[in-house]
Amino acid sequence: MAEVIHVPKSVLDSEKKSLNFLMDNYFTSHRSDDPEFRKGLKKKIKGWNKHIKDWKDLEDGVSIFAQRKSPVFDTIAGLQSFSYKDNVVSSSSYGPFFELMGTWYWKYRWPVFGLAKYQYFEHQGKGELGISYETAKMFTFELGLKRIPVTWPGLYQYASLEREELGILSGLNVDTTKTFIESDLLGIVKTAKLKILWVKLGLEYHFDFLGLPKEGVMQFLYGRAISGNVELDDGSSSASVAGNKYIFSFKQYFAGDFYLRTKFQYYLLTKGVAGNDSMISFSCGNTF
Repeated sequence: MAEVIHVPKSVLDSEKKSLNFLMDNYFTSHRSDDPEFRKGLKKKIKGWNKHIKDWKDLEDGVSIFAQRKSPVFDTIAGLQSFSYKDNVVSSSSYGPFFELMGTWYWKYRWPVFGLAKYQYFEHQGKGELGISYETAKMFTFELGLKRIPVTWPGLYQYASLEREELGILSGLNVDTTKTFIESDLLGIVKTAKLKILWVKLGLEYHFDFLGLPKEGVMQFLYGRAISGNVELDDGSSSASVAGNKYIFSFKQYFAGDFYLRTKFQYYLLTKGVAGNDSMISFSCGNTF
């Protein structure tokens, strides 16, 4: 990829000033202050831009090339546990999940990404009642944008839209003003689909973890439901949904582009099916 860079006149008269300006403003990394990293990056920048014969005499608006691979894809597989509770029913489940994510660099510091996730649950239910939902599934689609700032290149800014669809057990049609014994709920609690569109904002931090040769990445994200509904699978009842969710994840790269990841999500639903939901996952992935 190439980008037209307007280099200030104040740094055009020196190779050191020119290369430092490029590293600090375009070829950024969480390791930008590491002398050995900067030395290697200077060599790469010159190798990518052999059309520039004299770095001491750059012209404003010169085309600087960066060999940033785009698109980049991630495949992720793992196991996720799920716990859900509203004012009527509680359920828990677990199952494998699969993710595919693609990242495209729209200019050097603006990666655009898309993600698709599928999960099916081995079991979901409230044991005392014998209610189960063995075919529960989860679908997630997300489209977002990250920004790599100049002042702190290891701290990415993150914004996205995410649509989730999740199979749950719900007491949506239960009159909560009445008192029930547990056995009364056997024919009332039903399977349902929870569908929510989230707007998510947050930070993604790239750093060296415990001296390991590959980088670690942490995410801190906040999501707010901008639309959503829950509907019983038999179509007998539905309601709109509102709420928030909080996400923390950490992944560590190891050999090559292989990494391990753990992720925690907490949902606080305040309308429709007022309650809470938490998910914990452990997975491995590869970037290619």
